Amino acid sequence: VVAVVPGIDLFNTARAEKVNIDWSLGNIGDSVNVHSLGSVGSGTELCIQYCHLCDNSALLLLWGVYMEGNPIALDPFSDRSFCSTSPASVVGGTPEASALQDLVASTLDLSSGSSGVRCPALEAPAEEASREQAPLRCALARLALEYCAKFWAQELDMEVDADLYRDW
Repeated sequence: VVAVVPGIDLFNTARAEKVNIDWSLGNIGDSVNVHSLGSVGSGTELCIQYCHLCDNSALLLLWGVYMEGNPIALDPFSDRSFCSTSPASVVGGTPEASALQDLVASTLDLSSGSSGVRCPALEAPAEEASREQAPLRCALARLALEYCAKFWAQELDMEVDADLYRDW
């Protein structure tokens, strides 16, 4: 059962190896017990696992959270036609998909190298980031990238191949 117990929702979530607290229902279901999974130092962020079977699409839908390095992959059979940036007559592409790719590229810093993908909007002063809904925009851009990155890379390869054949 997926549910939010009042108070438990104040804890953040993390990948399983970073989770440091857990919870359980009391014997007759009238209480919630929260306990640490080991020694937790003063000032340490308390993290609980929201859903051990959820991919980032479900985490974002249910809790508004995108988890970096989530070990649960997106459904490989889910419809990704919204990712196609090809002309509408080829592979079902749409102008909206091209706009999605542009939006992801303008929201995320994809050149961060080994440190992963950055979202510069999150580095803005808190008031500005909040006003611009930076956490939500970054989470949605990361989810779109997770869904579409391979698709966009394949399209880029197809465009390069097409350019090579045009030169013949």
